[in-house]
Amino acid sequence: MDRRVDLEAAIGERLESRTFGRALECHETLSSTNDRARRWLDEGGPTGLAVLALHQSSGRGRGRRKWASPSGAGLYVSFGSRVAPSAAHLLALAAGLATHRAVESLIAKSLELKWPNDLVTRERKKLAGVLIEASSLAGTVDAVIGIGLNLDPTGRPAELEGVATSLTELSPDSRIDLVSAFTKIAAHLEAELEALASPDGAARLRFEWSRRAFGLGRRARVTDGAEDVAGIFQGISEDGALVLSAATGPRRVYAGDLELLEP
Repeated sequence: MDRRVDLEAAIGERLESRTFGRALECHETLSSTNDRARRWLDEGGPTGLAVLALHQSSGRGRGRRKWASPSGAGLYVSFGSRVAPSAAHLLALAAGLATHRAVESLIAKSLELKWPNDLVTRERKKLAGVLIEASSLAGTVDAVIGIGLNLDPTGRPAELEGVATSLTELSPDSRIDLVSAFTKIAAHLEAELEALASPDGAARLRFEWSRRAFGLGRRARVTDGAEDVAGIFQGISEDGALVLSAATGPRRVYAGDLELLEP
């Protein structure tokens, strides 16, 4: 039997979510799961649709950076969702928190959320990343939520040694498979987006995300390619920006790379 069919069947049997992952495509290889999910969503695909690939030839992260996607070494998945415009700016935080909760349910390891979209160890090694691509249409936002989670170090590029990690390295005895990782992320992502839509959802999300934030309360610098902003990392604003207490006063930063500064 086709491996994709086996995978779709195994996921279907173990799904905990009501909608996320129920409409599912599995591929041996794709250029990008985000691109395929976008086309499916544009064609009228349902909220919660998911596109999973065992390998991506052109996987990407934030800022069009390449996301290494060696065959069988990670979970490469994109979900499609339609959300209210008021929630769109917090999608990356919601997806990051969902990924954190999912991994937390699989392994006993302390992990942190690095603004804006990474899941890292306390040793600053990257385990997972999130890429949100969204467009507005008729009062709603069509969002593609791409998640890459490293399952195994197999095929990891040499330049990522010492920078990246995987579930296998963090918990060698856990034997976490692709199906378990997918079903947990689908369930937690569905739960986080439903919670975000509630009246106090945005405030709750910011609180829960900040509890797990990498570098909160420490001196940090954010670089966006045009400007460096340094100060004390104070938290996350109501519109999802990182808030720094800089020498010139509070600064909100909406994009960039976060780096901790030594005291």
